[in-house]
Amino acid sequence: MKQVGFFIYEPPDEGLPYLAVAVKDSSVEILDTAPTLSAATDAMNSTLYSMFGKRMLKEEAKPLSNDRLAEIERRCDLCTPGPWRSYVEGRDEMSGTSFIMTDGEDIYLTGASTHDQDFMANARQDVPLLIREIRRLRALRTDLQH
Repeated sequence: MKQVGFFIYEPPDEGLPYLAVAVKDSSVEILDTAPTLSAATDAMNSTLYSMFGKRMLKEEAKPLSNDRLAEIERRCDLCTPGPWRSYVEGRDEMSGTSFIMTDGEDIYLTGASTHDQDFMANARQDVPLLIREIRRLRALRTDLQH
């Protein structure tokens, strides 16, 4: 079995590009160059999806058990309460750094793309909503079957 590792090389000097890199056994492959960490992360995520995405989607096509749904809900319940809001430097604010504002301490991420950060912030509200919708639809299905 081949071993594959992925990482982003941060340039030592400003003005040099970030590198999205794959290490396969003893060889190194530059997947993409990018002007920002966010763009390099997006390039790496795209490569990972093209390599593993279809297989991961196929594995996730199984019905979601009640135990698995409860496990997801427990993880949500243990998180800092919401709502969470993504603030991206240059898009939502003009000074400081990008972060996720929560009902507790703010979350600062390293290596996350803007899309990653927005997804994480919105997941705090979206996942509980989806859990409630799954339960509502399951109850409706049960009612219709009886």
